[in-house]
Amino acid sequence: KVNSHGYELELRLNHVFNNGLRAWLNTSMTHAINEIKFRDDAPLLPAYQKGAGHAINQVYSYIDHGNLATWDDVIGSSNWTTGNDMKLPGDYNIIDFNGDGIVDNDDRAPYQYASTPQNTYNASLGFEWKGFSCFAQFYGVTNVTREVNFPTFRSTAHVAYAEGSYWTPGGNATLPTPRWGTTVDAAATGTRYWYDGAYLRLKNVEFSYTFKNNWLKKMGINSCRLYLNGDNLYMWTDMPDDREANYGTGSSDGAYPTVRRFNFGIDITL
Repeated sequence: KVNSHGYELELRLNHVFNNGLRAWLNTSMTHAINEIKFRDDAPLLPAYQKGAGHAINQVYSYIDHGNLATWDDVIGSSNWTTGNDMKLPGDYNIIDFNGDGIVDNDDRAPYQYASTPQNTYNASLGFEWKGFSCFAQFYGVTNVTREVNFPTFRSTAHVAYAEGSYWTPGGNATLPTPRWGTTVDAAATGTRYWYDGAYLRLKNVEFSYTFKNNWLKKMGINSCRLYLNGDNLYMWTDMPDDREANYGTGSSDGAYPTVRRFNFGIDITL
């Protein structure tokens, strides 16, 4: 059983000025949330492991709390199920969420939002004046958590070190100790590859000019429009690259990044 609710807002503006300039703006916003009220969870499961009480597609993750700064921190940390001999200073300090003395799958807890955005936004604006026209479209989402674990086409976590500074004794870093050719427990990455998936994208911009001259009509052409447009021109986000809905895990070696395109063309109306 799931409870879902939300709302949608829409605003449209259109105005023609005395000089013939027409300007317009269309905006919309959608808010949608859901909560699983009942699921056939095992009755003795702790609340954080149950589906009930959380959103559909809620993100679950091992939770990290800083880095293991010294060998004393490493020795005193909770055991992983595998790969304990691979622990090093600089690795993430993974929280034993249920306090049973070992970090295993039962320590994966709800983290941030679901992988489906709660809020979506869309805005289009433009003008037309004496044959010139221009419009732009923006699109964005908020309250969403995204996994971006393969920033390139190589299926290895080591490419993460292109994204920030790695740990050194006494230093500040966003990444754990670099390692090569060693396998550590799945818990070791913590929340490393989970990002705030909110973004605002400049999705499309177009400039055009329409010719309507007598010499065109003499050739049997009613109008001729020249245009230049671009798609996926810019994105404001905290994610490490521009993926939007394009991402991959496991053996997919990542995903093809969102493509930026430019087009120039002519529309002829007979």
